[in-house]
Amino acid sequence: LKNSSLLDDVLERLFNSIFYFMLFLFLSSLLELHPWTLLVSIASLLVSVSFAFGSSVSSYVDGVLFMVRSPYDLGE
Repeated sequence: LKNSSLLDDVLERLFNSIFYFMLFLFLSSLLELHPWTLLVSIASLLVSVSFAFGSSVSSYVDGVLFMVRSPYDLGE
């Protein structure tokens, strides 16, 4: 019962954020603010940053997970 209420809360937040984002796009289009140019530029910037830092972040996360799992006992 607790997991289902948690899942309901997460889905409600997800659908609310999608709805408000679409509402923002619609209202800004009505006001002729042209949100698509801003969204395309931000998306292209995020894609380029993800390609630039993707491998180094992956190596960092692998190192942290290796330390957390600690596959070796003390003294090996």
